[in-house]
Amino acid sequence: MAKAKRIFGKLFFSLLLAAELAALADLITAFAGGSLSLPAFVGIFAGCFVLFLLFRHFRLSSVRFFALSIFVVCLLLVLAAAGFLAGYSRTGKYAETDDGKSALYAGRRVLVVAPHEGDELAIAGGVMEEYLKYGSEVYVLFTADRAPAASDGIGIPEDHRIFLGDGKSRTDIADGLGSTLRELQPDVIFGPEYEPEPHSDLRTAALALDEALCDLLQEEASYRPLVLKTYACSMAYEAAPDFYSMNMLSTKNPTGSDLLPGNNILSWSGRVRLPVSAGTLSRSLLGSAVYRQLRQDTAQDAAALAERVISGDRVYWQRDTGSQLLRAQVSATSGDAGCLNDFKLLDSSDVTDSGAPREGVWAPDADDREREITVSFRQPTYLTELCLYDNPSLEDNITGLLVRMDSGREIRFGALDPAGRPTVIPLGTVITQGFSIRLLHTRGSQAGLTEIEAYRSPARFDLDYIKLMDEDANFVYDYYIRSTGRESFQLYTGGAAPQEVNETNYVLSLSNSSCRAVLEDGKISVSCPRGESCDLTVSTADGTLSDTVRISNPGRFQRSTAQSLEKLLCRIWEDTLPRTACYQLLCSLADSK
Repeated sequence: MAKAKRIFGKLFFSLLLAAELAALADLITAFAGGSLSLPAFVGIFAGCFVLFLLFRHFRLSSVRFFALSIFVVCLLLVLAAAGFLAGYSRTGKYAETDDGKSALYAGRRVLVVAPHEGDELAIAGGVMEEYLKYGSEVYVLFTADRAPAASDGIGIPEDHRIFLGDGKSRTDIADGLGSTLRELQPDVIFGPEYEPEPHSDLRTAALALDEALCDLLQEEASYRPLVLKTYACSMAYEAAPDFYSMNMLSTKNPTGSDLLPGNNILSWSGRVRLPVSAGTLSRSLLGSAVYRQLRQDTAQDAAALAERVISGDRVYWQRDTGSQLLRAQVSATSGDAGCLNDFKLLDSSDVTDSGAPREGVWAPDADDREREITVSFRQPTYLTELCLYDNPSLEDNITGLLVRMDSGREIRFGALDPAGRPTVIPLGTVITQGFSIRLLHTRGSQAGLTEIEAYRSPARFDLDYIKLMDEDANFVYDYYIRSTGRESFQLYTGGAAPQEVNETNYVLSLSNSSCRAVLEDGKISVSCPRGESCDLTVSTADGTLSDTVRISNPGRFQRSTAQSLEKLLCRIWEDTLPRTACYQLLCSLADSK
């Protein structure tokens, strides 16, 4: 009996020790970037098992000791890692100290247009939370499939989520968007821009939104929403995985060039930046609200992209909705002039084409000697400027033109922006019922225009706020100052905020007398001793706009070690484990049941 017990014990503990060693080899291989196949895993397990059984000097007590030792050590490591992650996910959350963004986020009705669940976070994650915090209404419209929304945890009511459904054509989507816009009349609209890569659903949503807006703006002259569009992929899903920085980084230029890829029309310098909710940010990935929301989107495995999506700001390009040409009659001596006032700056009938879009351009016929566009208003209209968009093709450009007002006044103008960005032609102050544009000099066979706009007054962004930035222009929320305890900050100003940062226009206040802050040479210099922290508030002199941030000077563990440790553990959990043969085997067993 005792002999059978020893044999059974050695079999059991040899089996356990072999499984533990095979699992460790599997984990180490995956962490090193490799992949252990299932036959190799089984081979290591079987080899170790046979070796322990055949090794005559490896007694039961030795096998049991090693098996239990490895088990206990691994269990303690797992418990310690779980305890650290649970604690750091709470302590790493950013302090939400700012209540000074009501001029930006309060009292609005907001619509976010996204193709799929999860895309709304790439388009307006962190911004939707701010609108809700200040009491605005937020609606989300999905142009494609229906599933549990990744933004479920934000607090958007169920009846504020609109699903158009799968299999819709671009015309169907535009019609659905148009119905929603007419019903809601949103003050602010967020949506995707035409992506440089052929993400067909995003491109379709971007063009359908422009078409729906065109129809509504032509019908209702008084409706003038703030329209902000963004690259949802190249500046979110496909951005650099830069989450694990000591302080949160803002969205980075995906190319390093001022001209952005895909359509040439957008420029990095022309972007609009919005601050996000500090409550969505954290030094801990697991503690980030955006990460938890992305985990709900299992269909696209969006959580794996959280290090790319989470950012200290959201970047947009504004489309002004006040052009008087939307309701004007536009004709031309040749070519399709209907695209010149359709609100679309570019167009494509094939959204899967990887090339730059070439449609939606008015270009006169080769034998057209006049090459002229005529604009007629229904009634005399007050104007101050024209805005012309050249063909975004760098090979086809207008290098000279003549604008003739119905009063007989003529304005000669040189080359338009060759990349298709807006070229403004000042008119002074005119009241007109029409004008014409004649092309005088061109380059390329398809030289022409994608859009003409005419405005009564220059565009106003209606984005009144201020935001503290570090010296690299990253927005500041909960900030670890340099270990020296001194650092200078800049101020981002939008809308009606004073552009000059000085003691006349701005006021500083601190919550901790041990810290100091002064305005000098247009910057804010802050000092904070080791181990101290404070809330720094920057306000306009009239008190209408403010920004409050947390400034801390922590020790080395908080400053870098804790975050590096979480990054390592998250890499094991999110990246390494799914590549192991053990994980694949367990998934196969679970699926078979």
